[in-house]
Amino acid sequence: MQTPVIGCIRTRSSVDHRAVEEESMSNEAKEVTGLRPRVNEAREFIEIAKDFKRPQELLREALSNSWDANASTASITIEPMSAPGNTRGRKKQLLNITIQDDGEGMNEDEIGYFFNLGDSHKPLGSIGTKGHGTKIYYKSDGIRVTTHKDGMTIEAATEMPPWESLKKGIIPTYRYKTVPNEGGIRGTTIRVSGI
Repeated sequence: MQTPVIGCIRTRSSVDHRAVEEESMSNEAKEVTGLRPRVNEAREFIEIAKDFKRPQELLREALSNSWDANASTASITIEPMSAPGNTRGRKKQLLNITIQDDGEGMNEDEIGYFFNLGDSHKPLGSIGTKGHGTKIYYKSDGIRVTTHKDGMTIEAATEMPPWESLKKGIIPTYRYKTVPNEGGIRGTTIRVSGI
């Protein structure tokens, strides 16, 4: 009796396991080609965010991005807050962090790079070309970005708590809107809540 080759048939964004089971029940030899490895996106987001162990790394990431955006000034505001719920002993300390700079800002594509995993437009030689750094912000209850570039202002935010969503295996979504930047404002403000 031959051992069947088990492959997977890929649809747009999922694997059709039912079709794989039906095919693997056949006793005929076969070859399956063109298979692409699947990536568990939520786990990857979590693992990359966990790679950043120390809270100071968020500050380094923020300042590096301000530097890459040619900012001449950057400010970071840290506000402590207590974790919700009744916990015994020491309460977990959460922070609200606001990063503001006067750099070049981000356009719609760059907002995508900010939220996407492994998606960077930065030229080789600049700081952070892997598209991982801002994922430290996902260890939070929310991310809100206001940025100004090319005569437009973009306001973007996560639509659900990123860290809780990722722990449930759900990739958090974000939304953005654009409006004309009539005041000539420059730069970017990022607010990370409950990190």
